[in-house]
Amino acid sequence: MKTDGLWERVKAANAAWMHGEPEKVADLFADDVVMITPQLSRIEGRAAMVKSFVDYVAQVRTLHFRELEHSVDVHGDVAVVTYTFDVRYQVDEMTYEDLGQEVLVFARRGERMEAIWRTQLTLRSRELAAFVEP
Repeated sequence: MKTDGLWERVKAANAAWMHGEPEKVADLFADDVVMITPQLSRIEGRAAMVKSFVDYVAQVRTLHFRELEHSVDVHGDVAVVTYTFDVRYQVDEMTYEDLGQEVLVFARRGERMEAIWRTQLTLRSRELAAFVEP
């Protein structure tokens, strides 16, 4: 099955924000992308999507992020990429560990597939401890 390198593009976008370059996720998303966050808020448009990554990187210290099981399902000009992930991060001196799932829906726009929908679900979240600088 031809997947248009979608999984590799998703992993590259994740690597970009993890390495402090959140603006580089823009290439993944359509101008009219919509996201529903784990808190059920709505983000509309590529600029707002990129800003959400920029804000996250500025406010959160990610200690660990790993993509786990994934699937790519292509149906004509539409594709769905799903994957689970685990992440450990610090916010306001507290450390958290989450297991989540991301769903991205891509549509063919011209010669390339662009994400038009993104949602993240929190499958498990736990507070580990207050962070203490060594």
